[in-house]
Amino acid sequence: MERATELFKERIRKHLESLAEEDPAFAAKLANPAKSIGECADYVISWVEKQKRCGFADDEIYGQAVHYYDEETVGDVSHSKCRIVINEAVELTDEEKAEAKRQAMERMIADEKARMQRKPSPKKPAAEEVAQPTLF
Repeated sequence: MERATELFKERIRKHLESLAEEDPAFAAKLANPAKSIGECADYVISWVEKQKRCGFADDEIYGQAVHYYDEETVGDVSHSKCRIVINEAVELTDEEKAEAKRQAMERMIADEKARMQRKPSPKKPAAEEVAQPTLF
């Protein structure tokens, strides 16, 4: 989800800026034109993937973001596409809500059409009842 990725970057940026306000030495590192929040987020995601874990504390993630700016070079920052989950609800825009509703309606219509087009399974013939002779 693109929105979660942007919120992830925004939270990292805010955290780093708050550190820079308190620490002038880190502020100089944060101002490095060779580094960017986007690449920082990519570095953090790459680090997360290498850990082969699914959950991380905020401090671990923020610590890796700081590490990205502390080091001159951090190595390979490439990563595969992964799903980012953050600790707060992501508010969808009205356009995103409308698009999600449209897609859900399309899926429901397609599922109903497929259900209606399926041939009914042939009913098994009822076993013929054998008449039992009566003694009376």
